[in-house]
Amino acid sequence: SDAAQHLQFAFTLSNMSDETASNAAAKPRSSWSSWLSPLGTSTASTDAPVSNPTELTQPSAAVTGNAESKSEMDGAGAPPDIAGTWQKDEGASDQNSYAEQVKMLHMSSLYTYAALHYMWGLDISTDDAGFTKKYLVKNVPAYIFSEVEKFQFDEQTSMGRRDRRSGSQTATASKRDELITVDINWGEPYSGTVKEEYAMPSPQVLHITSTLTMGDRTVTALQVYNKK
Repeated sequence: SDAAQHLQFAFTLSNMSDETASNAAAKPRSSWSSWLSPLGTSTASTDAPVSNPTELTQPSAAVTGNAESKSEMDGAGAPPDIAGTWQKDEGASDQNSYAEQVKMLHMSSLYTYAALHYMWGLDISTDDAGFTKKYLVKNVPAYIFSEVEKFQFDEQTSMGRRDRRSGSQTATASKRDELITVDINWGEPYSGTVKEEYAMPSPQVLHITSTLTMGDRTVTALQVYNKK
């Protein structure tokens, strides 16, 4: 009868469930692990307790040590090594703004012409205390145009005026992050200030960004130099 068939089916299903559960309990963990692995399920966390839960989130000493070593090797935050002889790259420099700055200084026609047409580079020497910058010119005798400026880090120094007039200017250099900065001031006549930033986008390229302020006028120019 239908009732008898239903009872027989239920009895058979019950026996199969008991057998499956018994086999599952007896099945070794390693066998279950190999069966679960293809499904992407990990059983490692249940095999052994974690004595210190933070071990799962804290980076190992080897990892942090490598990161610190990489940072030191990269020289992050170190000021640029600007020592050397540098040739001006007029094509990459802002020559128009530079010409405006030269004219703002109201130098004699000889010095103005030399600054615009004969100044081809810089020779820079450095030490722990500061650096010295010599302007390199062509076709002009050194006794006519010989400009050298010496700067000290975090200390004010005095030198001849950049506009070649009598009197002096004061300057202070400083190192911060990946820049060397210089602040220059001079008084009347034609008083003014210059702020320069020295940066090196690569070991063979020097960028000098200068901002000249005289009265109510300010002009900024980028000069690019390649190492010789």
